[in-house]
Amino acid sequence: SVRKVTIIRISRDFCTVRFADTDGAIAVRVSRLYGTRKMAEESLPKKLTVAVRQEGPRPPHNVWM
Repeated sequence: SVRKVTIIRISRDFCTVRFADTDGAIAVRVSRLYGTRKMAEESLPKKLTVAVRQEGPRPPHNVWM
């Protein structure tokens, strides 16, 4: 997910960031930070939706027989 943060400390390859929407903070690698929201969203992996899957939609439950 993409979240807005404020960098509060930089130490070698890690940054301590504070989340804008909560009071939490976390240390992340510098390589995981992006300058804009658009750049961050483009880096997310593309997940297949049910309509795109080749096998068709999944059953509502697993059949174990």
